[in-house]
Amino acid sequence: MKKAVIVVSGGMDSAVITGTAKKEAYELYLLHLNYGQLTEKREQKAFYDISKFYNAKETKVIDTRFLRDIGGSSLVGDGAIPESKSIVNITKRTDNDIPSTYVPFRNGIIISFAVAWAEKISAEKVFIGVIEADSSGYPDCRNGFYRHLNEALSIGTKNKIIIETPLIHKTKADIVRLGTKLNVPFELTWSCYQNEDIPCGKCESCLLRMRGFKQAGIKDPLNKKDSL
Repeated sequence: MKKAVIVVSGGMDSAVITGTAKKEAYELYLLHLNYGQLTEKREQKAFYDISKFYNAKETKVIDTRFLRDIGGSSLVGDGAIPESKSIVNITKRTDNDIPSTYVPFRNGIIISFAVAWAEKISAEKVFIGVIEADSSGYPDCRNGFYRHLNEALSIGTKNKIIIETPLIHKTKADIVRLGTKLNVPFELTWSCYQNEDIPCGKCESCLLRMRGFKQAGIKDPLNKKDSL
């Protein structure tokens, strides 16, 4: 059976790519990163819940709390997490407007771990649920970054591992629709940047999730708010 390593934060996007890889008949090896984020425990719970739902062949949780020591992100306590009652400011962001929630090179670091594990188990691909459109504006979520990474991996890995980014050009609404079609368990996921019990509804991740479900015309099992 063909194998794939899936990077799973515990959020809705990573759950959808897990469902996508499952539909494509991959044996699932799920990888999660603890990096000192404020909602570490809740994200890890979501990771294990998703892993159990999809009957993952194997799971790994890697401790990279050195990212908290490096700092540079409000997700690891370096400044307050921005809150808003509206998503307007997020959608007007340019490529040079990098939000404080960006963790320096986090995706590059986790891809390195994922590729190493993929080499060890002879997996063909690594799936990661990054989004360039309608999302965070993080530089390590851009399509060009992964295109060049794949060029490097074709030279620098023994079995020429490929990084798959099936959501990169989709909107959050597209992802909600796709996840619904794949019967993804959105109720098991967690998106909030700062709460571990009830989504705050004010952080960027909550706002993007809320808008995605609203635009898709589908009820979010976690969020109670009807409008932005």
